[in-house]
Amino acid sequence: MLVLVMSGSMVTAAEEDHILPSPGSIYLIALPVMGSAVLLIIVLPSLFGRPYRREPAAFHLANILTLSSVICLITVLLVTNSIKPGVDTTISLATIGVLGLLIIIGLFVRYLLLPVQWATIAGGAIALIIVLLAYMVMETPQATVDRLIDVLTFLTPLWLLIFVGLLLLETARYHVVDDGNHKEPDWPRVPKNRRMLRLGELLIMNMAVVVGVAATWSS
Repeated sequence: MLVLVMSGSMVTAAEEDHILPSPGSIYLIALPVMGSAVLLIIVLPSLFGRPYRREPAAFHLANILTLSSVICLITVLLVTNSIKPGVDTTISLATIGVLGLLIIIGLFVRYLLLPVQWATIAGGAIALIIVLLAYMVMETPQATVDRLIDVLTFLTPLWLLIFVGLLLLETARYHVVDDGNHKEPDWPRVPKNRRMLRLGELLIMNMAVVVGVAATWSS
């Protein structure tokens, strides 16, 4: 993926002597975090004994991985544009939070088929993570940010392995093995062919946001 090639580069922030982490570093660090958050949102109803949606295993894996990637790329786009000359930090963080919330609500409603109220709660949690990451980049001393990025990047393979393992376990538990007591939630239903089209939309969106990140980084 194009954004991963950027991992060895740095983006100079608008503030003097303050350098943002590379888009590739942010993406790699955010992927297991955002992926695990999306996975928790999906599995949470079943943990409380509520009905859950059963999907074909291959579609489920592709949908979760692609959606997590899109959310991470949006995080990269927002964080790498968080520091602007002459813009107050509070205003910048508020803008990032609102944009992130609205975008993620739309993603959860359309691609996870969550009701709007649940998508709003879940989107608020994800948007908070984005704001905290942007705040860390904007307010933490440069040396601390550099050390933290190095540590998180070093641990990323382990985090990715844990995330993929949890995703495979969730898929096997809820989308492969049928215990005979499954009950679909009373949430919006979309025919299988339309869901496949929406997966195609996610893939196109993924590449479009990559282009946006690359254009922003190179400007």
